[in-house]
Amino acid sequence: MRKTFLAILLLTALTAQAQVTSGNNESNDNTELSIDRQRYVIQYMMNYIKNPDKPKPQNELMQLEIGDRCTKFYSHTTMQRDSIVREMVKQGNFDFSNLKGGEIRWKLYKGYPSEGKTTQTEKVGLNDFKVIEAMTVPEWQLVGDSVTRILDYECRQATARFKGRTWTVWYTEDIPIAEGPWLLGGLPGLVMRAYDEQRHYVFEISGMRQVKSDDPVSFQETDYETISSKEMKKEMQKFCENPIGYMENDPSMAGTFTDDEGNALKSRPMNYNPLDLE
Repeated sequence: MRKTFLAILLLTALTAQAQVTSGNNESNDNTELSIDRQRYVIQYMMNYIKNPDKPKPQNELMQLEIGDRCTKFYSHTTMQRDSIVREMVKQGNFDFSNLKGGEIRWKLYKGYPSEGKTTQTEKVGLNDFKVIEAMTVPEWQLVGDSVTRILDYECRQATARFKGRTWTVWYTEDIPIAEGPWLLGGLPGLVMRAYDEQRHYVFEISGMRQVKSDDPVSFQETDYETISSKEMKKEMQKFCENPIGYMENDPSMAGTFTDDEGNALKSRPMNYNPLDLE
């Protein structure tokens, strides 16, 4: 019933309460692969704007796991929400009206499946897509005489035009880790704050810790369809134009989407304002 459960997760972001009727009996074939060992865990609060025409900031707690060879960046909010929904569904509770956040479903891996590569996974409707590309790093311009303090660390500023947005970041050489949120790494220290010129995306570090246990950096293996980043954007645009129609037209989902009174749910367009504009 993996497709049915995924539909429930997605509908929690589209409606306050919904029922899913499906004849799909597909088993859950997800496997968690350990691809590295966690050395550091960094958390960033991400404030973002889904609709540039009606700016209303939303937020997600994002997590960066840094290993010896790989990094993983994803929404900690979504992970927690999915766990709560899973338990609610087991108990037959489909009222998700009190659940907030958890809309970021993509995950980004650097250094996987091999050095110099990135993998981004994305759930679009009921489908699992994967994009594997050569790793790209912003061409940073360091800003002289720029100093501020974040979490009591002295930070310096850098800027770059990267994947369709102009980014400003503050990094600290006191933490000599050349990483940051999303793809915003490659500086001589950890990125503590980052924002694009229009402030559609703002990342602010909220916590960090060194991991002394053997917690893995994990990759959720499933039946991904490998596509290009351009094709991924097209799929996301189609889904956002008509989310319920996109899912109901999936041949692997033999079901319907109704409210608690049995009425067919009407699809409402969703805004699409990705980090990567190119």
